[in-house]
Amino acid sequence: MPQGERSSKLQFRSARNAVIATLLRNEKLSRSELSEITGVSPAAITEVTQAFLQRDLLAELPVRSTGRQRGRPTIQLELQASHAYFVGVSITQPETAMVITDLRGQVLEHLDFGTPREPNALAELAKKSLSTLLRGSGIPRSRVLGVGVTITGMVNAEEGICRYSAALGWRDVPLARLMEKALRMPAWVDNDANAIAVGEKFFGRAREMENFTSIILGPTIGSAHYMHGTLYRGHDDSAGEIGHITIDPKGEICRCGRHGRSRPSGRS
Repeated sequence: MPQGERSSKLQFRSARNAVIATLLRNEKLSRSELSEITGVSPAAITEVTQAFLQRDLLAELPVRSTGRQRGRPTIQLELQASHAYFVGVSITQPETAMVITDLRGQVLEHLDFGTPREPNALAELAKKSLSTLLRGSGIPRSRVLGVGVTITGMVNAEEGICRYSAALGWRDVPLARLMEKALRMPAWVDNDANAIAVGEKFFGRAREMENFTSIILGPTIGSAHYMHGTLYRGHDDSAGEIGHITIDPKGEICRCGRHGRSRPSGRS
């Protein structure tokens, strides 16, 4: 492929990703607003949005004229929530939650099932649960584009590997590969606190925040950090992991093997 053509495709892909991410964080925007927020040229915005309109990924909202506006009316765009669907799996103890969402993150169907200790058993149970979710929601499997999986502990998100989860006793589990094989769709795996932070950034109260920390409290404790509008993972993907906090050096043994279990128990 010629260098110029490769560069053009990369620029289009970058502009496409920027438009989707921006419209996920904002319900509706005009083309000029998209250009201003993303820093993408108006010409590139026009090219990307036209391609999305042809695929029914975007919709143009009806223009309401006040009768006082001069010139060409501003047309706003929004993502078509029903264009695609996704599965979410949150692996925790004692139960795992599984949902189907639309493109804007709205939960359409939900169920819980007990969490097996064995990774392959969990993948098989997720397979059966997906069939139940699809029947309940009426959504065809062909419209579901992928599954996102969260788990407590340290995760190599790029490789889709659970490096260590004390809650489940897992080490170096290729979780993304197991779920892809069981559910027959692309799978992504991340730490649960990171996933919550991303959800808050795209759909929640952190939409307008460039820097924030989210903390989750429950059977385990975790946190995640956004810096300059980007999720901060650290050099080994474990940024935010609070781990074992010793309360009593002579206290009961934590599941991580150390004395002085924290209250509530730490994630290590």
